[in-house]
Amino acid sequence: MSASWILTLAALVLTGAGGRVVIQQRAQTARTTAEIRRLRAIIAENARMAAALEALEATTASVEVTNSIVQQAHHAIANIPFGILEAIPATAPVTKVVHEIHDTIADGVYGTISGVSRALRRAPRRRRAPERTRYDVDQRPGE
Repeated sequence: MSASWILTLAALVLTGAGGRVVIQQRAQTARTTAEIRRLRAIIAENARMAAALEALEATTASVEVTNSIVQQAHHAIANIPFGILEAIPATAPVTKVVHEIHDTIADGVYGTISGVSRALRRAPRRRRAPERTRYDVDQRPGE
């Protein structure tokens, strides 16, 4: 066998081996690209969720403050006619009962509004944890 045949055979073997490495690298590149797309989608979804949670937090805080203000104003306004009627001996006994019923119902309504607002604020914490990947987004390879 001549040297040129040996060199040709060696070149073919090396070309085949190199081709196999290229194919493997292309497959790994495709897998990595798909994983990057998936991670980007997860990051985008997490950003949307964070924005929604901030909006929910602001909304429920506004509901709480407004509910408290309205409750106090309602009681202050309602106390005016109840105070007048409770000062009249003929209407005082019935007015006191009606006043107590009124306050109980009103406090129940405002308490329900507040309770629903708090439940909405806590609800996202009860959802299942976000999907975890085999890589932490902040982690660099090899860490």
